[in-house]
Amino acid sequence: MPWSKKLWVENKLERVREVQVSTVCSICMEEIVVGSEGTCMPCSHLFHGACILKWLDKSRSCPLCRFSMPTLMHEERGVKR
Repeated sequence: MPWSKKLWVENKLERVREVQVSTVCSICMEEIVVGSEGTCMPCSHLFHGACILKWLDKSRSCPLCRFSMPTLMHEERGVKR
């Protein structure tokens, strides 16, 4: 993923500094442990940071609900989805 695109994507995701409830990352199927760090999509689904960035390099939608991440091109043009 080009650096500028990666930085833009990371700014659209919310980093959760301390996960409160143990859950499973649906990308790698490994546990996101209470107290660890996770990354939340705008649709509120939680993943390991590295997993969701790798996923978004190939697809622009959430692997669980298919929420479509806005694209850099849409944002530059002022197009809302």
